[in-house]
Amino acid sequence: MKRKITWWEGVGLIAALIASVGTLVGAKAYRDRKPPVETGSGSLVEVKEGKPPLSESGEVQPPDPADSGDAPAAALPAQQLLDSSSKIVAGSWHYDPDTVSIAGKLYDGRGRVVGAADFATFDVRGWERFTAVVGVDDNAPSDFSFDMAIEVDGRPVWRVVDQKKGVPGANVDILLKARESLTFRIQQVRPAYGRSGPVIGKPRLTKGSVGSGLPDVHSAAE
Repeated sequence: MKRKITWWEGVGLIAALIASVGTLVGAKAYRDRKPPVETGSGSLVEVKEGKPPLSESGEVQPPDPADSGDAPAAALPAQQLLDSSSKIVAGSWHYDPDTVSIAGKLYDGRGRVVGAADFATFDVRGWERFTAVVGVDDNAPSDFSFDMAIEVDGRPVWRVVDQKKGVPGANVDILLKARESLTFRIQQVRPAYGRSGPVIGKPRLTKGSVGSGLPDVHSAAE
């Protein structure tokens, strides 16, 4: 004869069944949970399913395109100053990383054509743009002035005439894409002894979408 289950035993079985189901649901929720995300302030926030993370103030944190691999390549362009590491192929060049003053405005780093050749030629293959400011060092004699031309692949594309001390520097912004050489040529200095006066402030080669902020663009293709 089968024994009947008492009322108390039935209640215990139901309670055990409910506990087992709760354990299974809790384990699945733990496996499916989203990891916490660190915000810019250094605190951790929980990522809700289908919702972006929130900051401590409750504002939505916009996704960072760099994290998804969708950041445009042009956002990280290459650039290089025309310093001692640049590839000079003819003439003579000296780069000084110290700040230079041109008509009272400061520029970090300056290049100069030196020696009797009065020119310097660089290999610019692979670069797309050259920017600089050409002027007279404020330490030059008061009556100093000079003429200078810039050539791309042996052809003049930019020139400054009678650049005087105290006059704001002349902006240079030259397109170099698919070009090979860039030459600075000192054509005349007045007086003749002022060889250190002409300076090329912050001379920079770039590739990619680097905005120079300079208004005068001289294309080598023109």
